[in-house]
Amino acid sequence: PDYSKEQRNKIILDKNQLQIVNSRTETGYRKIRGSAGSGKSLVLIERANKILSEDENKKILFINFNITLCQYLRDLCSRQRGDPRKINFLHFHQWLKETFRVMGLMDERNKILSSYLEKGGDEAVEKYTPDLCKIILENPNTEIIEKYDAIFVDEGQDFELLWWQCLRKSLKVNGEMYLAADINQDIYNHSKYWTEESMKGAGLPASWLQLK
Repeated sequence: PDYSKEQRNKIILDKNQLQIVNSRTETGYRKIRGSAGSGKSLVLIERANKILSEDENKKILFINFNITLCQYLRDLCSRQRGDPRKINFLHFHQWLKETFRVMGLMDERNKILSSYLEKGGDEAVEKYTPDLCKIILENPNTEIIEKYDAIFVDEGQDFELLWWQCLRKSLKVNGEMYLAADINQDIYNHSKYWTEESMKGAGLPASWLQLK
């Protein structure tokens, strides 16, 4: 079947979704939970478009775990009549590499990667990523990291809390930061890091906004 026409039509949001899109919390932080098809990505994209419609000079960062989702989000942004060229779509390890480059720490990064990759195994990425994150969090020179007015983390169930804390270094003062997750799709077993206790120092509100 030809889905091209349907995919060009703008998706209409429901009342609950619009309430999130058209408002912000006092702190600027939000966490959104919903299963597949509940519109988590749509709400994030529309909130980003809303921010840019009010000030086109705002800088927006979209972060996820894989390259394929980046392209999907760009397409969704276009479908919703936004301009994907005004949003920086990256997967987390792209952001991590760029941050090390800006901080002048590429030699240190490459040394850590090499030490783990020499040992081999599919777990190499999961093992060296915490080491890289800790370098950023402990570095006193994080002011030079590129800063954004809003950061949107999609498919947050694939993330570790340590990654989130690193990304906060890229948020401007009084900026907005969103975490959207589907805890039923935790294929990397990362939800164990997102306990209520551990999230107390992450800037996030106590309760989730639930999308049905």
